[in-house]
Amino acid sequence: MPMSNIGRKRRSIRGGITERVRSSRLLAACTLLILVPGISAGFEMDSHYYLRFGLSLATCFNWDEAHLIASGDWGMDENGSTTAEMNPVQTRNKVDWHAFGHSDRRFQELWQRSVTEPDLELRLIKLGQFMHFLEDWEAHAGYGIRMGHARDTFGGRDPDSLGNSFPKNHRMVQSALDHLLATCEDLGRLDVDRDIRLIEIMKKLYDDGLMDDLFEASEPDWKRGKLGGYRSAGPRIKAVNKERVEKLIEDFFKPLPNKNIPADFEPGTENGIPSSLAIPFDQDGKIVNNRSVRDAMREWAAAERAPDVALSLDDARIYFRGSGKLQRSGWRMRISVSNIGETESAAGQIEIVVIDSDDEVVLGQSSELLPGLQPGESREFRISIASKGRPEPDVIITAFARVGDLTAMNDGDWLMLGDAEEEDPEVPIITDLDPPPPGAETLHFLGPPRTFIIDNSVCMLITAYTSAGDSPEKLDQVVFEVIGGTVDTFYFQRVIPSRWSAMITDDGLVAGKTFECSRPDPESYELLKSQDLESMNIAVTLGAQGTEPYTREFPLNPDLVSEILEIARLIPARE
Repeated sequence: MPMSNIGRKRRSIRGGITERVRSSRLLAACTLLILVPGISAGFEMDSHYYLRFGLSLATCFNWDEAHLIASGDWGMDENGSTTAEMNPVQTRNKVDWHAFGHSDRRFQELWQRSVTEPDLELRLIKLGQFMHFLEDWEAHAGYGIRMGHARDTFGGRDPDSLGNSFPKNHRMVQSALDHLLATCEDLGRLDVDRDIRLIEIMKKLYDDGLMDDLFEASEPDWKRGKLGGYRSAGPRIKAVNKERVEKLIEDFFKPLPNKNIPADFEPGTENGIPSSLAIPFDQDGKIVNNRSVRDAMREWAAAERAPDVALSLDDARIYFRGSGKLQRSGWRMRISVSNIGETESAAGQIEIVVIDSDDEVVLGQSSELLPGLQPGESREFRISIASKGRPEPDVIITAFARVGDLTAMNDGDWLMLGDAEEEDPEVPIITDLDPPPPGAETLHFLGPPRTFIIDNSVCMLITAYTSAGDSPEKLDQVVFEVIGGTVDTFYFQRVIPSRWSAMITDDGLVAGKTFECSRPDPESYELLKSQDLESMNIAVTLGAQGTEPYTREFPLNPDLVSEILEIARLIPARE
């Protein structure tokens, strides 16, 4: 849930609108892409845009296609119609586009929306929109649908930062690559098994150091805490991560002719990753093509003079008035609204919401008419919201100026009273919108383990799910053993860490995929040669939160063992 002050925008991109139209080679083929100014970018752009651009190039997509995918992804935060609502009372976008509430149904819906789109350009945009949901699936796991991760953001643990959790970064990148490759496979662009390519790319990203570098360069406390906004380190983090992804592009993809990367591409300069296409979406994620709305956006974007409303929540405090039974109490806010544009702004309203920071209960809300403002004019509003009983001291107060349909014509601010320390909520916080299955939750394999030889390493890939869905958040590490044979002393075991990326099943449940690669141990495999391979099995044990471990045996492939034995024999000679 974005907690930035989304106002304070400037019209510095006004002159760049036509330049972007001329420079994008795909816009001619996709006539619906009308560029409009976006809200000021949150630093989540390093993941939703720059990293998405690079990962798309790492699969089967070229420069222009990667631009569309990344713009579709980042556009969910750029558009006021789809961005996660700051208002805790409003939850539609948070659930439908930003994965709060972890709806398996919505996961499947967005994926199928991309898969079934016949037009390639529109499909890639919808793929980017799905990617945004997919990435937020990791970052927003376990957070409520009203307040999102506000408390953790206040406490310096912003989950949207690439510096917050390395395991979540891994799962997010792996999930994104898996679905990019699934699209490549569906388009007939893969010449190898999709899972093999997934493992190859993940290995390349680790060998390159990209995953470590993005994590080390990022800071989960990049937002200011109770007073909103971002610390001064934010722009530096964004720039460093952008240049790091550009370095990956330069080293691995620029030399490939089929990627169509511009000849003047240069990391860390204006010739690096281009700006987002700023595609306008309605609340359903459709590209806006309604004539009246389109013309309004064109008029606003092209105007030499325009209004620009900025709201500031300057002060908030608890108040008491009266005595005895006549005593009244609540919260009092002082709000400033200014028109920092060049023409008169339209009339609208100010909305204020007070929410309990512990259990996300709305404690009060109010609205007040906002008259039109002349350029440079400011108005101050003093608004009180009464409480039922003694006012809660630990609250988040949000205020919004609503003066039009366009994102740039609205603004919002927030601050916090009390502290952000977690307390046991009196009312359960909704973190999973899917109804629980009847009976105890159970574990299942999607299919038998898949085993590959990649770069002289043995890689085992497991897909599994829980009967209640939302599997990547619940599945634990996997233990697999080779059992049976004719020699009693033989024993072989490996553990696959809990790095489950998200994928959808045919039944509409979100399942998990994980893998681990290791070099053959010559001594273990020497002992394996003496076994009766046809009598041996692989026993795989799944574990998950709140369920009993589940073990299933699968046949051991003798041909695979023969290949492993040959690798084990050659490794000592090579090393």
